[in-house]
Amino acid sequence: MNFTIRQLKMEDTVNFVKLLNKVDGESDYTYFEVGERSTTPFQVASNLATGQQTIFIAELAGRMVGQLSLNLKKEKCLEHSASLGIVILKAYWGQGLGRLLLDYADEWANDQGVSRLEVEVMAVNDRATAFFLQNGYVEEGTRRNAIWLHGEYVDEK
Repeated sequence: MNFTIRQLKMEDTVNFVKLLNKVDGESDYTYFEVGERSTTPFQVASNLATGQQTIFIAELAGRMVGQLSLNLKKEKCLEHSASLGIVILKAYWGQGLGRLLLDYADEWANDQGVSRLEVEVMAVNDRATAFFLQNGYVEEGTRRNAIWLHGEYVDEK
């Protein structure tokens, strides 16, 4: 598939929030249950304006189908690090979009002088764990009972 990746613009924030809400209903491994997310377009725009967060969106035929968020650490001793998150509509899983977004994350990190990209994955999300391990990420530890998911505690890697 011929995905287009570009940086999120202020005028994209409404559709961006719609994408996040749609994904919440498609995966058991998001941090929000359906209808729980309170993110507004204004909040997204505010986060972008601070420069602490960068968001890339993936489009196919002009439709937003995925995103990559990169968050710089605020503390001086951690400014070499950033956290990343990837969200992809279920219909586009397994199409190479995740790898493409990771390429953008690597390029962004190089441009920003970031030498460490971090990702947190629910331990029960075998698909995401395998994806990140296959793409050079390393498990560094486990946060026991970090998440309350569907009536039980879940570890986070």
